[in-house]
Amino acid sequence: MAYIYVGFSTPKKFSLVSTIIKLWQGVDYSHVYLRFESSNKYVPSSVYQATADKVNFKSFENFSKDSIVIEELKVEVTDVERSMILGDCIGLAGASYGYLEILKIVINDILYKLCKKTVSFKDAPDGYICSELVATLLIHGLNYRFEKPLYLLKPIDIYKTLSKKDKEIP
Repeated sequence: MAYIYVGFSTPKKFSLVSTIIKLWQGVDYSHVYLRFESSNKYVPSSVYQATADKVNFKSFENFSKDSIVIEELKVEVTDVERSMILGDCIGLAGASYGYLEILKIVINDILYKLCKKTVSFKDAPDGYICSELVATLLIHGLNYRFEKPLYLLKPIDIYKTLSKKDKEIP
């Protein structure tokens, strides 16, 4: 058996966007990522994430210079599942950041709070935000299910689903 880690973090430096996301969710993290440990002593632990730049890998050491890890949840996976998820990560690396995805979440959250209605958008991403990226990998690689469409997921939704401990298999 192997493990992947789903982490929740916030930047070390003040960020207005991060502050708004934390307040919007009511938690102390604004970002979700995957972390992979390496069994090779010459290959560092790596973080896979969607940032304002693009979908990317970063060494955990470099990630930790700019971010405070609030919590990491350890997910047990088979070697095949881990390889499949890593393959998906490599395939998505370099994809655009989904600025429009953030707007979809805000519109839906406001409409739901005001009149208990949501707006349907196409589910194909125009890019990825952190929660949408991590959920995509958990759904494809490990058969997790989420109560919302991918484009409406926030980091807190990932946390709540993983905190249930048992994944729901279709």
